[in-house]
Amino acid sequence: MNGSAALSQINQLSQTLERQVSIARQVKNLILNLIVSAQLSPGERIVESKIAKALRVGQPTVREALIMLEHQGLVVREPNRGPSVTALSRDEIEHIHEVRQELELLAVELAAKEGGRENAMQLGAIVAEMKASARSGDIAEFYRHDLRFHELLWAQSGNPYIAKLLPQLLLPLLAFHMVQSLKDPSCVDMRASAEAHNEIAKAIGSGNGRKAKQVARSKFRFFAKQHFIGFERQGGDSR
Repeated sequence: MNGSAALSQINQLSQTLERQVSIARQVKNLILNLIVSAQLSPGERIVESKIAKALRVGQPTVREALIMLEHQGLVVREPNRGPSVTALSRDEIEHIHEVRQELELLAVELAAKEGGRENAMQLGAIVAEMKASARSGDIAEFYRHDLRFHELLWAQSGNPYIAKLLPQLLLPLLAFHMVQSLKDPSCVDMRASAEAHNEIAKAIGSGNGRKAKQVARSKFRFFAKQHFIGFERQGGDSR
C-alpha cells in the first residue's frame, strides 16, 4: 500500500464498520475511497493480507470486496501479480470516451424528458458544491461532487442498465484523472469543469432531450480534452 497514511486511515475507519451492513461491502467502500482520494495510485498493488490485518477481518472478506471493485472497473487482477488499482492507457481512455459519450448522452436525453426542471435543480445543487470546491482549490472534494453529479444523472435517466453500465466505465476514468490532477493541479480547470456541468444541468432543465444532448456532447468533448491533457502531462502511458 502507499505508505503509512493509507494504513492509518484504514485503522481509523475500521472502528466504524457497522455490522448490520455487509462487511465486504463496507470494506469495498473503504478501498474505493482510498482509490478516489489517490491514497492508492493507478497500477499500485493491493495486498489483501495487509488490508485484512489492518481491518481485523478475514482475507476472504477483503477478496470479496476487491471482486466488487473489479466489477466496477477500479481493480484488475493479473496472473502471478494479484489485484492492483486500474491504470489506463491512452487507447483505453479513448475507448471509454467513445462508449461513455453514447451512453451518457442517452442518460442526458432521458433525464430531460423524464423530469427536466426537477432533475436540473437536483443536479444544480451538486454543481454549487463543485463550484465551492473549485474556489477553495480542493481537488479531491471537487471530484467527489463530480462523481455524485454523474451518479445522479444516471439515476435520473430512469434506465437501470445505464446506471449499471456507466459506473464501470467512468469510475476508473474519474479516479485516474483525479490522481493526475492531484499530482499536477494544472491538469484540470475546476471552475471551467463545474460550469460545463452547470450547462448540462440547465440543458436538462429545458425538458428538450435533443437540445440537452447537443449541449452535453460539446461538454463531454471538453471533459475528454482535459483527461488527455492530464494524461500527456504525466508522461503518457502509465503502464
